[in-house]
Amino acid sequence: MRKRVAILGSTGSIGTQALDVIARHPDRFTVAALAAGKQIDKLREQAKRFEVGVTASAADGLAGLLRVAVESKPDILLAATDGFVSFDAVFAAVERGIDVAVANKELIVAAGELLMASAAQSGSQIVPVDSEHSAIFQCLAGESRERVQAIVLTASGGPFWREGSGSARYAPITLTRTLLRLSSISSFCAKKTHRSSKSDISVESRRQFSVEKP
Repeated sequence: MRKRVAILGSTGSIGTQALDVIARHPDRFTVAALAAGKQIDKLREQAKRFEVGVTASAADGLAGLLRVAVESKPDILLAATDGFVSFDAVFAAVERGIDVAVANKELIVAAGELLMASAAQSGSQIVPVDSEHSAIFQCLAGESRERVQAIVLTASGGPFWREGSGSARYAPITLTRTLLRLSSISSFCAKKTHRSSKSDISVESRRQFSVEKP
């Protein structure tokens, strides 16, 4: 039986690569739904190519993301958006036992503990598929965790990419600024944890992060 795949961020780099893989293995996968940001023409082309009836764009907001992540009833959800925009949709999928392939580091860094706890309750499997967290996952596969003393990751300065340009972009970064940035992310997650419902990320937080990877 073919796995039904839903993609959040289908027009970004990870999303398009995932669709290429699906196209090469039509006997194993089918596309259940697609969500993108503002590249509407590209989204339409993808939907036509893969005969997808459920799609959403940035204009559809959270309702659109939930439609793709949950209501399309996928077997696996690929979370390939940037920032926290897919936070609620991913949690909704996990709570329903849908497996999630995570290409979004922010979700893991900011809410990994909550996400894994939810997955443990529902039976959802969380699989990292991009960047550092996927590399770690692959390195540890088949190895005894007792043999691993520590995992060291270098910082990329990603949280500051919108500030300045060229080499000047990172020049003014200080320990204090970095800690303040991390504090703002922690505060966001703390508020999220104490909400009775996971369906209303603040409008301000959505403004801060783009819908898909460039």
